[in-house]
Amino acid sequence: MKCEIREIYGDWALDVFDGGKVTIYFNSRQNALNVKRILEVDASIPNAAAVCNLQTVVYCKDCKHLMSSDFYGECGCGRMGIVQPWDYCSRGERKEKR
Repeated sequence: MKCEIREIYGDWALDVFDGGKVTIYFNSRQNALNVKRILEVDASIPNAAAVCNLQTVVYCKDCKHLMSSDFYGECGCGRMGIVQPWDYCSRGERKEKR
């Protein structure tokens, strides 16, 4: 992946050439340099996991650790206490479908 930084009317542009050209605009040269460095390092790692390959979030409503108490859902891991259906944590595990 090839990246070039150029000044454009007092701001900065980062041109990324990877099968086409994408231009990202910055108001700081340092920010453009940081993103360029990240892209170059990321491209140099073979078989690196992309964001889309990361594990999906398991919401509390689908977690096997969810326990019912009165009218509330409680985290069975003991980490979050009372939870809402849309809450989640790093320890969530999807419950098996019956």
